[in-house]
Amino acid sequence: MNKEYGAWIEVDLSALEHNYKVIADYVGKVQIMPVVKANGYGLGAVALAHLYQSLGAQILAVTRVEEAIELREAGIRAHLLLLMPFTKEQAQDVLRYELTPTISCIEQLTMLLEAGVSQKKPVALHLKLETGLGRTGFNEEQLPAALNLIEDSEELQIQGVFSHLAAAHQQAYTKKQIQRFTYYLEMIKARGIKIPLVHLANSTAILDLPETYYDLVRPGTILYGQHPTCHNKLDLQDPFVVKAKVLSISVPPKGSSIGYGLDQVSDGNKRIAVLGLGWADGLSLVPERIRLHFSQVLRQGLKLLGKTRKSHLQVSIGEKTFPFVGRIAMQTAMVEVDESVGLGDIARIPMRRLSANARLPRLYFYQGKQITLDKIEERINRNE
Repeated sequence: MNKEYGAWIEVDLSALEHNYKVIADYVGKVQIMPVVKANGYGLGAVALAHLYQSLGAQILAVTRVEEAIELREAGIRAHLLLLMPFTKEQAQDVLRYELTPTISCIEQLTMLLEAGVSQKKPVALHLKLETGLGRTGFNEEQLPAALNLIEDSEELQIQGVFSHLAAAHQQAYTKKQIQRFTYYLEMIKARGIKIPLVHLANSTAILDLPETYYDLVRPGTILYGQHPTCHNKLDLQDPFVVKAKVLSISVPPKGSSIGYGLDQVSDGNKRIAVLGLGWADGLSLVPERIRLHFSQVLRQGLKLLGKTRKSHLQVSIGEKTFPFVGRIAMQTAMVEVDESVGLGDIARIPMRRLSANARLPRLYFYQGKQITLDKIEERINRNE
């Protein structure tokens, strides 16, 4: 472990490899497209892309053009599907970096065609169909015009067709989406258009709805050890842990504030350890689902800013757990500890992975040993 960091994130590539293989066994011969959007769900997209590429993934999914460019420049050779629309200014980069765009409106299709003509390149794309999420995608009235433009073009080539499920755990609504998706697929095939890849299944659908598998599946949260709302469960491993060192320890005198705002006052006996991690690093976001009415949302908002009097968050140091005390500050937090804790001890801290600041160092481990980004594929391939 690199000792120069006061706080960092450890990512267990062995756990991610395990999850990938468990999913692959579960879906059978269906192709897997790992979703590595949002910096790989906070774990680091470049490292994850190298891992999945070495495990045989031929296509990866991201949201934005910038995410895909980062992966290309890091040496990722797999197909990179852009799940969301690109801007007119980004159309040239889509071709330049050999990205696979999702096309969900006729305007995008026109922009892509113009870029293909200007660069004299064929353009492989995935068509997005609107089946009930209400976000992006062609509906029944818009689809024929898009297909006409594709058929009349030498540059545009359909590589895939897909849609997004709005609530895969709600059977009745999902059944309607599947029916609508099937109808659109029949519309396309009726024109003699071949579709190499059809996909619909997200993490919940992978677990509960095998009828949505088609040619490939799009695992996201389950790759990272988290089960969505679903009936079936897999043997998943958590690859993510946040750690920070104890930077100082003191016993504030009786009557002095513990942190900002006088929210908590020392009784003269509390032993307080300071960690170099705060809400700017993502610490104040409690890792649990929140379904609350307005008054509760307001109170939760104060919690997210570290401004409540008490926190139910606890850290683990050694074999013991200790509570946070006082407000969580921007880059520091305080924990009430006992005599077993000393300077330099390492705390394990609960944190939502997507809230973790991208500037926090990510340290990668494989089979218990730290590994650098440039060695991931070599190490995984050697182990296969």
